[in-house]
Amino acid sequence: MLSVLLAEHPHAVESIVGFYRPPESRAGAGAGAGAGPIRVLDPTCGTGSLTSRLSGVTRTDIAPRCAGAVAANIGVLPFAAGAFEIAVFDPPYLYGRSSAKLHDRPHGDWESLHTRMELPDQFAHLCRMASRELARVLVPTGLLVAKVADSRYKGRLILNHVRLIEAFESRFALRDLLIYVRLATGMFVNTKSAQNTHGYYVVMERR
Repeated sequence: MLSVLLAEHPHAVESIVGFYRPPESRAGAGAGAGAGPIRVLDPTCGTGSLTSRLSGVTRTDIAPRCAGAVAANIGVLPFAAGAFEIAVFDPPYLYGRSSAKLHDRPHGDWESLHTRMELPDQFAHLCRMASRELARVLVPTGLLVAKVADSRYKGRLILNHVRLIEAFESRFALRDLLIYVRLATGMFVNTKSAQNTHGYYVVMERR
């Protein structure tokens, strides 16, 4: 299935998790759509903003910038097998410069983040490591939600969402590809500028 979100909305991850969460994690659901106890891992948490509206989140990062997060390399996560039902993966996907994040503000301010890759092959390698470890720490049929955007390296378009899917597909089945369209980026006049106005939420299920 291919779906489109009209914005990089702050509630997007909360809505995606609520819709796609594994059936077994709905046990004991209370009031509210998709309510119920779940164990969520955010292994590339940064400031923690992407999963800030979820409960039951364990956050790690190689250089965490939020309270309570554990410093850990995604290639060697300090958790037992099957410890989580859901993982939210937000890898760095720009090359040679800092990435940008749209803040949860009505006027659409942008914040520069010090997360980047020097080479496209580094992104692919990171995704392969993440695939192995996230498959290990997720329960069978566990849910993966990955946020990614395509970017450019030396003027060449790098299809990061395709690279991510290829890295995960041996251990995860693709369930949905959600396109988010940024509404605060202004006008675009060609394919290069249009590329900067959208990104993807890749929804996969552990095999």
